Amino acid sequence: MGRGDPLTRLLADVLAVSYLRRIDTRTVNGDLNGDALDQQLYTLSAADRAALAAAGIAAPPVVDATTTPFPYLLCVAQALQGRDIDTKCNAVLRRSRSRQHQSGIAAQASGALQLGATTHRTVVGATFDASRTRFTQSSQAAFLLADRSVQTITDFLAGADVGAAETNVELDARTRTTSVFAADSVSPASDLHLTFAARYDRTHISNRDALRSAPDPASFDGDHVFARLNPAAGVNWNPTPALTFYAGYAEGSRTPSAIELGCANPAQPCKLPNALAGDPPLRQVVAHTIELGVRGDAPSARASWRAGVFRTDNVDDILFVSSDAAGQGYFRNFGRTRRQGIELGATGHAGRVSLDVAWTLVDARFRSAERLNGAANSSNDEGPGLAGAIEIVPGDRVPLVPRQIFKAVLDVATSERTSVVVDLVATAGVAARGNENGQHVPDGGFYLGPGRSPGHTVLNVAGNFQATRRVSFFGRIANLLDRRYSTAAQLGATGFDASGRFIAQPFPADAQGRSPLRNSTFFAPGAPRLFTAGVRLAFD
Repeated sequence: MGRGDPLTRLLADVLAVSYLRRIDTRTVNGDLNGDALDQQLYTLSAADRAALAAAGIAAPPVVDATTTPFPYLLCVAQALQGRDIDTKCNAVLRRSRSRQHQSGIAAQASGALQLGATTHRTVVGATFDASRTRFTQSSQAAFLLADRSVQTITDFLAGADVGAAETNVELDARTRTTSVFAADSVSPASDLHLTFAARYDRTHISNRDALRSAPDPASFDGDHVFARLNPAAGVNWNPTPALTFYAGYAEGSRTPSAIELGCANPAQPCKLPNALAGDPPLRQVVAHTIELGVRGDAPSARASWRAGVFRTDNVDDILFVSSDAAGQGYFRNFGRTRRQGIELGATGHAGRVSLDVAWTLVDARFRSAERLNGAANSSNDEGPGLAGAIEIVPGDRVPLVPRQIFKAVLDVATSERTSVVVDLVATAGVAARGNENGQHVPDGGFYLGPGRSPGHTVLNVAGNFQATRRVSFFGRIANLLDRRYSTAAQLGATGFDASGRFIAQPFPADAQGRSPLRNSTFFAPGAPRLFTAGVRLAFD
């Protein structure tokens, strides 16, 4: 290519990275057995008493909530007779193991191309990611103890072969994602900059059920392919060196997770969102985002500020909806949601001290109508304590999305080698999952606790010491004041009354023979005070 050619290659850089990750996670968790909450757990038959006596277990003449506030005798008696323990034991011990192997490689090339009088700065690349997850989950019948722990029947009977653990899920999931992307930035004028980008993703998910094979309708065997081209475009205008206006549009997508794919069959609803059952396809969620904003520098160049607005519309969003089976549901593509808001921030410097503050206001709402499982919501259509449904309409708020978030970071260089960083995060309360219609009202009887979690503020502090050019030491204290707070909330059935006592079948049956349950608000606790310390090594 000669000197007079209009297209000239100016610069090219190539970057390639790879990774390999292995994660092995095991969990043990004791839970209330929701299937037992509406059962009569205190009445012992003659056969039950005989089975207990044969095992050397003494039962009082009268078994009720007063003499046995944490009932277990019926659970044990039924197990000894090889009978129903799924609804007669008020707890369950769940164990799970997840073994994940993840690997990937990415490569990109960047350069500048001169096309006539215009310079194009381009980036092209590709990635390949592969993962394999083997997930198993088992459950074992148990009963609740006074300290809120659980004991399995097997442990109580000193290893007797009753109430053994049962494997509920044994999944082998493989995911392969291939992506190619390209971006081009061009400046038609010295104060105007345009960016165009696109990314194509193709994901193949293969689920294999080791317990139930196709064509069993309860099997989650399945092969799914998701592909989409997501474009993006942006513009920056700098009328002065200290002022920048920007605007952008972008599309993004995500594939359904293995859990969502595993619980998407209306004919095989799940008791819980993380219980896996039938596996028909779901469509991937597509997000359309528009943002506008402005950034500026103060005349002293020691401070800057920023302000922006954004709107994201999700199409084919995935939601856990109710089924005809009481208390159950499944994942499905249901319609649209919208998240929009304002972002404001400022940064200042004075000597060795810098401060950054940011505030975000988010308005997250449903844009489509849907019928949801509302068993723990006081406004459900079946009545107090019963497993009914609720209706959401366009305009209802999306739960678990805080409306306001405030962040502040103070960085102080105490010397040339040491620095201290203090950061504060304040988050507004959020609506609980199960209160999507915003109409839940506790009554102190059938419903305990609010339909939302309260706001919280967390203070963290960190320090760094640069010992040499290559060695530095660091430490951090998260939640310095050891505040107790919750990060989320969910409405659900409970076996405890307002005094903390376990009560089975807390209310009389109605005219149709249905036993209402007591419901409460469950909170996800935030992390307590956490100390972290370490050393960093840098190599040339």
